[in-house]
Amino acid sequence: MTGLGTVGIVLLTAAGALSAPPSTVLKGPLGKLEWKVKTTESGLVIDGTSPKWTVHHEAKADFTPILTKRSNPEGRKVEIRYDAKGADFTVNGEKSRIKQKGLWDSESVDIRLGAITAAGQTEVEFPAIDTDSGKVYTFGAEVKEKTSCQGVPCTHVELHLTGFYKLVGPSWDYWFDAEGKLLRFEAKWGKFKAAPAAKKEEAE
Repeated sequence: MTGLGTVGIVLLTAAGALSAPPSTVLKGPLGKLEWKVKTTESGLVIDGTSPKWTVHHEAKADFTPILTKRSNPEGRKVEIRYDAKGADFTVNGEKSRIKQKGLWDSESVDIRLGAITAAGQTEVEFPAIDTDSGKVYTFGAEVKEKTSCQGVPCTHVELHLTGFYKLVGPSWDYWFDAEGKLLRFEAKWGKFKAAPAAKKEEAE
């Protein structure tokens, strides 16, 4: 695969300003997938953990990425520092420069997709850095259906690579509630679901 170098564009529906979705905890056969979302005076802080990685991400209020730190149990550590012209990409102390405007942060895309889904957008395309290779790929996300997740109305969103890579590359499936909270996630490496919503007690 090669970097595609396409500037990200929102394709459909002009929605209002994005709001950070709630934090979430999902569980699956491999373990736990957790996203903690915190709003700060300067923007957002997003921390994620899974059986395969740990992520710390800082962004502006509009989700423009500032900093990402990703580590895995094998000891691989990635740091990405974003700016208006691209990003500095560092793996275990070795730094390289990526010249690409309009980059999204691929590691916290779960949260950003939740925000745009809650805002009513139905399709989006964007460039992001693959933290495994350090290359830039163009991703596309689109709403597949409105459905139900553990008794809660939710929206199914599919994320995939674009162009030829859509046919041969991986895909990721997300299910978000009306607030953009992630209720279910499926990828080649695992499937995760949130616990069923607690039933309201009947009035006496």
